[in-house]
Amino acid sequence: MSKRINNWSEYWQRYDTLCSNIKSENNQLAEQLINAKLHVNGLTDGWYDFLNLFKELIFKNADTLSSDCKVQADILITQLEKALVPQNRYGGMTVNERLVIANKMDEFDNAIDNKDTLRIIEILKSVELTDDNINAILKSFKMSAIK
Repeated sequence: MSKRINNWSEYWQRYDTLCSNIKSENNQLAEQLINAKLHVNGLTDGWYDFLNLFKELIFKNADTLSSDCKVQADILITQLEKALVPQNRYGGMTVNERLVIANKMDEFDNAIDNKDTLRIIEILKSVELTDDNINAILKSFKMSAIK
């Protein structure tokens, strides 16, 4: 099976094929996967609900699946994750918004309190800030800039 999926029609065809293949190995899992599609309702939350349930079902039942089914599921999960997660996750967000979304605000505050420049840089790079932005932040806290 080719890894490349060109459109959503092909995605769902492959998903249905996966469900059919799994049915011979684990009928209950196949039914759960078929029902998981009901989460896709046109809203972004529905797509995420579907993705999370799909991943959970495959993970919990991985030991009962053939290697081919696991590969097919991985391709489908990866394709959907790429479609749902924007390539630039933080575009247009403030530094504080980025830190909150990444769940790194407390870690950042602790690094500031401890004047841990290397940790601050690491945290800020993890939320996709440029060196210029990082240097401006370090300067605002009267800390040495990165070279």
